[in-house]
Amino acid sequence: MGGSKDIVERYKDFHWGNPARKVIRVEDRLVPDATQMGPLSQLYVTDHDGNAGVLGFPANCHAAFDPQHPAERIHLVCTAAKRRETAELFRAALESGVRAESLSTIAKRAGGRQADHSYPRVRCIDLGIVTDIVYGPTDKKGDGLSEYIHHFGIEGDEAHVVNGIQPRLAADEEGRLWLAGGDYTVPDEGITG
Repeated sequence: MGGSKDIVERYKDFHWGNPARKVIRVEDRLVPDATQMGPLSQLYVTDHDGNAGVLGFPANCHAAFDPQHPAERIHLVCTAAKRRETAELFRAALESGVRAESLSTIAKRAGGRQADHSYPRVRCIDLGIVTDIVYGPTDKKGDGLSEYIHHFGIEGDEAHVVNGIQPRLAADEEGRLWLAGGDYTVPDEGITG
């Protein structure tokens, strides 16, 4: 996921003092060097018809954020097998009449601070609203090995009332999954917003 000192240092900060043990190289021209948050486990997505579902991820998929990006955008780094599966979903959606659109258009539909920044020029299908991301197990100093669940759009509200903007999930023809738009940020304490 990157080798610059800033990325490695942000790993240590995000994991509350635990140092990075290895650097993972992602060979993708559209995915920047990023700091791993932890293994990507699940995304909770509500589709256009209001149906809620869970998208699971195999081992070696990662949730990572770009500390160099002004909004510290989250990236979903998937295995080749998961990307093939997602690319097939993209093709099937097009065959059923779903129109592909720019990732920026999908981000603007979601709104939020993430939508205020540019996205790679890639055509995607909009899979719906991401309500939650689950990553881990990952080791943060003081917590030990833990799984983390972030409810997008909730800012410090224990009642889980959505008062912020949730990102949308988009898939492109090469099988990448993108979080588009939303109000989240990624400070050292963990995802907020």
